Amino acid sequence: MALMEKAKELLKFDPVEIPKSIEGRMKRGRDAMREGAPKRNECLAFARGQQYKWVDSKNVLREQNTASASTLVDRGKPRHRVRQTRNFIFDIVETEIAATVQKVPGYDIAPTSAEPSRESAAGIARKVAYYGYDKWGLRRITERVVRYALIADEGFAWPYFDNTVGPYLSDEEGNVVGQGEVRIRTFGPNELFWEPGLPFEESRWHGIEQARDIASTMEMEGYLGGKLDADAQKAETDKTNPQEKLVMVTDYLERPSPKNQLGRWITMANGRVIIAERPYPCVDSDGRVLDEPVLHKLTYSMDPESDRDSGLVRHLIDAQRTINYCNNKITEWAALALNPQIIIQNGQLKQKLTDEPGAVYNAVGTGEMQWRPTPNTPGELFQQKEEALSDMGRISGQNNLGGQVESGRGIQALIEQESARRANFMENLAQFHSRLMRHCLYLVQRHYTEPRTLKVRGERGIWPMKDFLGAELLGEVDVRVAPGSLESLTHEAIEGKIMAFAERGWISPHAAMAAINSGTAENLVDSYERDVARANLIIQKILEGPEVLFASPERRPFFGEDPGFNEETQMPNEFVPGWMPRPFDSIPVQKDVFADWMKGTEYDDLDGPQQEAANTYYDALLQIEAKQQAQAAEAQAQTAESLGMSNAAKEQGPPPLPDQAPLNKES
Repeated sequence: MALMEKAKELLKFDPVEIPKSIEGRMKRGRDAMREGAPKRNECLAFARGQQYKWVDSKNVLREQNTASASTLVDRGKPRHRVRQTRNFIFDIVETEIAATVQKVPGYDIAPTSAEPSRESAAGIARKVAYYGYDKWGLRRITERVVRYALIADEGFAWPYFDNTVGPYLSDEEGNVVGQGEVRIRTFGPNELFWEPGLPFEESRWHGIEQARDIASTMEMEGYLGGKLDADAQKAETDKTNPQEKLVMVTDYLERPSPKNQLGRWITMANGRVIIAERPYPCVDSDGRVLDEPVLHKLTYSMDPESDRDSGLVRHLIDAQRTINYCNNKITEWAALALNPQIIIQNGQLKQKLTDEPGAVYNAVGTGEMQWRPTPNTPGELFQQKEEALSDMGRISGQNNLGGQVESGRGIQALIEQESARRANFMENLAQFHSRLMRHCLYLVQRHYTEPRTLKVRGERGIWPMKDFLGAELLGEVDVRVAPGSLESLTHEAIEGKIMAFAERGWISPHAAMAAINSGTAENLVDSYERDVARANLIIQKILEGPEVLFASPERRPFFGEDPGFNEETQMPNEFVPGWMPRPFDSIPVQKDVFADWMKGTEYDDLDGPQQEAANTYYDALLQIEAKQQAQAAEAQAQTAESLGMSNAAKEQGPPPLPDQAPLNKES
């Protein structure tokens, strides 16, 4: 009975009309989106292997029939025509996908200050980012967005918090609510529109038009009631599909402005508002509405004169058509000309030549029988096909070496050229990962209000982070992803990199063996990066004031470390200042970071006490380096002395000549 009453309440509603100003904006944006949809749909079809589609002069997507005519009235293709497909675009797209989603992004989160609590929160945020990569399915999300960017010009992702995900809890009013989890929706360019003539980032509003399930739409939080009718359409035919029971839902997202500081978000379907106006959903960890797109965009190539960008597949279509044409003509030629048939020279040739194997033809002659001549396939078809394949490799930056490049230097140059070609897209992908994860961490801090156990993958394997709350992030969500962390290397390249590091003494032998055994070189420079981070942390403390640096807690000296001498007690110091370099720090690395910083204008602009603090730390680095060099020189001298004494103890004099060699006792 309760469900029936609830259903009746939903059906009793007063329809809310769409504001005229919003309706006009969306019509302009929707018309512009649909104008470019046929070409994008053609690209999607070619990637699927449906390569007999084209956009006509009226900007309508057409399709050529690939089925043979079965009757005289059938409009299929003639029986002698071949319309096959060799989908080389599929291979190019899959190669690009493998190169972009093979590695987990290298998430780095810089603390906003040198306070220990901020540094700890930044470390926790980095662990949560890696946890979320698996938990929230970011690899799958990235693959979908990258495919949209490569094939259909643009891909979009919208992270949000779904409070319908269990386990379920009861609130103070007795309502059952889910604990919730971060979710990410993806969109293609045929589902998103904005103000025509403006780039996506500059538009003050964005619209999303997507087909959704009717039942789940009516269960959305804030639904105003009423029945929804299935009105979703196929993108290519614009025909309704009532059997699918899908409704076209439109979200209008307006960014904050001086007149409306919270922005607005309205959801519509069936020509009316189904969820009342809400604040703009792009909110930071402190609950402040941000003036930036809530959707995160990824593109392959920028079109500077258009508000829409360009993908890769649209530039491969003509070459793919040429390949299909050549393959089909080769097959047709083989069926007609390279076909064993018999000619009997005893009459006039009345019947037409066909592709039927073993057919017999009568021709004027003496009755002799002979095989019908089979001319070779024209070589121009193969040449044209190879040129089209080469064009596709050049356009996509995936050149096939073949026999054109044989020298090692030429192969290396070609590989470097392809890497440089892909660098721009990898930079776009790194920025996409940075923005997307930052938005996800915003959601974690605001909505992870109940203690959770996160299984975090760290340097020492997977370990549980118990009783985690989003508030522990303290707003430390400044995520950065380096493009280099996304680049994939071959096994040979990884092993060569590891061996080069080991031969130069940059890593220890056991670290090289571990890296070769794991097949990855990602952790080889971790120690170097930690020393750089340590030096930058000291610099940050100096910038905040010498008192911040010198307030570091004292520590006991490590074994073998010189703690200094106390003039008052005439004894070695019991404690060492906490800011002092430690024995396991790499002094050369930190010294180089400090030296580069002190050469810049930022150091020159410091006040006297700050410069003195910087000089004190740099002087400590120089003293430790000098002691290490003196110890190394002393050890080398002792080694040389021991070798000299060992040589002196040996029997002196020239070695005996061969004919003067001593005889053995038996002789």
